[in-house]
Amino acid sequence: MDFRTRHAGAMLNAASAQRRTYTIRGLPASTTFQLCFWNRTGNGLNTFDDRARSDNSGVVTIAAPLHSMFVLTTRRIS
Repeated sequence: MDFRTRHAGAMLNAASAQRRTYTIRGLPASTTFQLCFWNRTGNGLNTFDDRARSDNSGVVTIAAPLHSMFVLTTRRIS
């Protein structure tokens, strides 16, 4: 991933219909993670209601709105 891809939404001041796909490797295999977003819908709020599961190789792929940020965790956040 190059610099332009990693920072594509850095200068946005509003929600965007564009999404980016992120592949994270090196995670525990076959593990369910809580997927938390900041600004997922463009309202500046946090959401904690999504899940992601790694495959047998420890890989998770996340599609996220360009204007958002996300985190994966094995801890329950509410």
